[in-house]
Amino acid sequence: MYTYQSLEHVSDQIITECFNLAFSDYEFPMHLTEEILRLIFTKSCVDKKYSFGAFCQDELVGFIFNSCSVQNGEKVVFDAGTGVVPAHRGKRVFSDLFEYAWEKLKKAGYQRYYLEVLQENTKAISAYQKKGFQETREFSVLRSPTDLLNLSSEKVERASFSDFLKLDITKCYCPKPCYEHSMEILTANPQLYQAMYLEQDDEVSAFCVFTPNNGNLVHVGYRDRENLKTVLEHLMSNFAGFTVKNIDRKETELLSLLAGLGFEELTRQFEMEKEF
Repeated sequence: MYTYQSLEHVSDQIITECFNLAFSDYEFPMHLTEEILRLIFTKSCVDKKYSFGAFCQDELVGFIFNSCSVQNGEKVVFDAGTGVVPAHRGKRVFSDLFEYAWEKLKKAGYQRYYLEVLQENTKAISAYQKKGFQETREFSVLRSPTDLLNLSSEKVERASFSDFLKLDITKCYCPKPCYEHSMEILTANPQLYQAMYLEQDDEVSAFCVFTPNNGNLVHVGYRDRENLKTVLEHLMSNFAGFTVKNIDRKETELLSLLAGLGFEELTRQFEMEKEF
């Protein structure tokens, strides 16, 4: 009844229609345009060749969007999105699609598979555990205050991400980000990001990388906690109500700093992984 294949030659229109239908019955339905879908694929480095779909009589009814990268010398994959159209749930579509994808990825030489799941989504967590995934990290998702901070430091510099990458940040402590905010993924499309940073003695002492349209924070680093506070305050003077996605719960110093600046936790996620 069902067939499975790569999404490499499937049009963005068909994928978008399937995505919107798959999430149509959620408490907060998601609706994407083709343009937004392509932007998501670009930002997350989704590879359509190694993303896969389930088809019923040539109709796309399920999907797994996979981002592919090399990190720490390993070929790794990240599940950037999974969904099944409501009418086809409970028929092993996800399970069989995953097994099909797993074998294709294993044959291609990938070594580790990552995904993220909301902690309250116990059904999904259980399904992934049955597939052999284990919880490896716990993340907090936060949001900044909804009012602009009337405080800005003239010492903080703002630059394109490409220009920022020319600076030396090796002395900064950089909390390990989630897969989608890793340097390997961010540097694949530097035009999508900007950076704010503070220099001390001609060296970067603190920085943050963000999306310039809304201020969403994706990466930070610092040598001095107070300098990072200054950079964050500068960001908060330019953007209100932006998100900080997936701060490792073990980063207590950073979480404490964000809480002191008025950031509120929206939800928590688990990072899960499985070796091929």
